[in-house]
Amino acid sequence: AWLRQRFDEFVAALVELSVSPHSDEAIREVALDAFMDFVKLGKDGSFHSAIYHKFLHAVVHATNSIDDVLELLGSKYSKYADVCFFTYTSLDKIANSLGSQTTGSGKDVLQNGDDGAEDRSAICVRNVYNILVHIPALDFKKESKFDMWSTVGLSSKGEKDTSEGSSATRISKKLKLKFTKAWLAFLKLPLPLDVYKEVLATLHQNVIPSMSNPAILCDFLTTSYDIGGVISVMALSGLFILMTQHQLEYPKFYDKLYALLTPAVFMAKHRSVFLQLLDACLKSSYLQAYLVASFAKRLSRLTLSVPPAGALIIIALIHNLLRRHPSINFLVHWEVAQDDGVASLPKKIGADPFNNEETDPAKSGAMRSSLWEIDTLRHHYTPAVSRYQEDNLVSLFQWRLRFPV
Repeated sequence: AWLRQRFDEFVAALVELSVSPHSDEAIREVALDAFMDFVKLGKDGSFHSAIYHKFLHAVVHATNSIDDVLELLGSKYSKYADVCFFTYTSLDKIANSLGSQTTGSGKDVLQNGDDGAEDRSAICVRNVYNILVHIPALDFKKESKFDMWSTVGLSSKGEKDTSEGSSATRISKKLKLKFTKAWLAFLKLPLPLDVYKEVLATLHQNVIPSMSNPAILCDFLTTSYDIGGVISVMALSGLFILMTQHQLEYPKFYDKLYALLTPAVFMAKHRSVFLQLLDACLKSSYLQAYLVASFAKRLSRLTLSVPPAGALIIIALIHNLLRRHPSINFLVHWEVAQDDGVASLPKKIGADPFNNEETDPAKSGAMRSSLWEIDTLRHHYTPAVSRYQEDNLVSLFQWRLRFPV
């Protein structure tokens, strides 16, 4: 009992030296190496997950910067599959514990930042995220053999696999499952706004490909997409992957996408990714004509208020829409038929039936309008926009003659 007590004190001292901001860099590295040796050898070759959990708990609850210790952990130990496995396991437990202690949303934490408890909670959430992103992504599809820090690895003592291939497959499945649980537990926490945005910006690249079942992210992404504004723009990448690759059905997707088309989106940080996804979402030939017409008209109206660079992109987007969907080519030019001196369409010359304030594409009136805004760009104050508009307009008219509606 006395030896056990001394051992626990020594392990606690190593953890303190590893996490403390007052530790010299060399001391921190030696302390972490000694601690990880105990993790490796403390239970006759099997991974000592109990003391490793204490270490991660101390890292998560540290009030100072943990970048140095995470760099050491990531560069020296996160290449081992069992270290990653037990890191995900501990973070799952820690995140669930944090979740039971906090309420509300990430927005609440941000707005009520004067409260010390909420500030502390936000620091812990940010630390959990930093640990997750410092673990290098393992290529589960290509790995034929996983390196282990401990002697036994993920197996219980004395367990042997019949073949190396089956062992790699089994380890890969276990890692993906723990990876998924850790990220789900983290995403349930009240995320600070800066962390929330960073997660949405990287989720489709760093998280979804490694999850055991990416479809379980649908609630998080659809909730984020429903928030509106820049959060919706950033959630679109992940949501698009779930819809196109994992059979997610989201009935109001195009209504929400239509509502995102505002001048602000052309000044957002991630506007290039959003506009590429917008173009991809409108490629399908199964989209109804009224929906495509509403998007084309909404984009056309935006050319009157966005910067010149945005106007150039909109011209290209509308050009693509008209080429892919010949059923809306009439928007390029309405022919006003004369019958006994009375004009038919449009019924009132100079009035645009399109309602730019309407959020429902089906009620926008785009099918009775035209893309007159594009024609006004011939007189745009930026020569590049006027030239680009002329070139695309000539191309559209020539193409429409070849493929009449």
